[in-house]
Amino acid sequence: MNLFLFFFAKRKRPVALRLVPGTMAPMARVLSITRRRFWRQIQTSPSPPSPTANPLLVRLLREPDLGVKIALEEDSSMARCDSSFWEHIVAALQYSAPRKAQLVLEWKLDKLLKERVLERDPYLKLISFCGGMGNIPFAMRVFTSMEEEGIRPNSCIFNALTTACLSSGDFVTALSLFEIMDRMEDCKPNLATYNVFVSAYSKLGNGHGMMSWYLAAKKAGFSPSIETYESLIIGFIQSGKFDVADRFFEEMVSVKIVPNLTILEAKLEGLCKIMKLDGVRGFLKFITDGGWELTEAMVEKLLQLYLDLGVVEEMEKLLGFMRLGAHFSVLPRVHCGIIRLHAYSDRLDDMEHAVRRLLEGGMIFTCPEDIEAVICCYFRRKAFNRLDLFLDQIHDSYNLARSTYDLLVAGYRKFELYERLDLLINDMKRAGFAS
Repeated sequence: MNLFLFFFAKRKRPVALRLVPGTMAPMARVLSITRRRFWRQIQTSPSPPSPTANPLLVRLLREPDLGVKIALEEDSSMARCDSSFWEHIVAALQYSAPRKAQLVLEWKLDKLLKERVLERDPYLKLISFCGGMGNIPFAMRVFTSMEEEGIRPNSCIFNALTTACLSSGDFVTALSLFEIMDRMEDCKPNLATYNVFVSAYSKLGNGHGMMSWYLAAKKAGFSPSIETYESLIIGFIQSGKFDVADRFFEEMVSVKIVPNLTILEAKLEGLCKIMKLDGVRGFLKFITDGGWELTEAMVEKLLQLYLDLGVVEEMEKLLGFMRLGAHFSVLPRVHCGIIRLHAYSDRLDDMEHAVRRLLEGGMIFTCPEDIEAVICCYFRRKAFNRLDLFLDQIHDSYNLARSTYDLLVAGYRKFELYERLDLLINDMKRAGFAS
């Protein structure tokens, strides 16, 4: 009996590691997050084969289940394919023909065993792939088949299987695998093992679980890596424990670990959630001093914060930060945010300056609400001639929404601007709106 089966045969029930008591909470969220990330990775890798582009996929879809493995054996492309090829085949079949996707996996494992492949990497890739799909029974089958071939698992294999179990919410089996590793002389848990558990509890927002595994790793003699800190910072921010996330961020910086963009985005998200404007200013200085550029996700968070607080000066500074970096699709929204805040405050000259800057930059308004904020400002200030000029400016680049026409109609009627109202109604009819 192999080591894995022997361990479970000796126990009447799965073991739960005492480091994290009381952790048997529902794991649906972990499963959902992991599967979304897996399919996003599949979609952003080389494109999965479409039926028109992949004759083998067409054949597999047409074949009865009994003919799937025969078709795979007869197809010469599968004989020389790398892992990404069969992974995409499985991904393409997963939802439309899940039984056939399973048969492709079985064929791949059978091929490894028949050819007496003794390297660990092919088995590792198969286990990791099955884990990403949530196919834990087959990942276990690969593991036991590998052992039966005399291939002794290493830490990477165990970590992949542990990740698969955690991603499907089976924490008990994952903890049992950890104990197996801990009992083996040549396959002890490494930092990656502990990080797998920290990451799983991070996805749940379980601060107790994260801290327990973080401290356990340190007790075992491991120094936290950037992966450790990423899971801790994101997990504590998502659970609303911003002060704890800050402490880990400062600890990471103090030990000279350079944060990645994921960590920086999470840190900024936390500052924006608590609307800590001074902290945001300091963080932006940290970003620029470190030579990073703002990502679109960062700009989105800052834009919403500044709009909520109504701080147009900070939005102007944000434009300055964006000019230092790449072009952003969110740039027009920042300009429109500035325009909207000026309009709300009836700062007519500043609003018109911001409008000119938007249009001269080759951009257009992003939504009817921005235009309607400008129109309301003109009506409040009774600047009707300037409103006419504004409408002329955007006439060729923007089709007014029905709500915008209705706003203009109401304003012209209120101020008894009947000549303008008649022209507007004619314009509405040309645009396909009834008066």
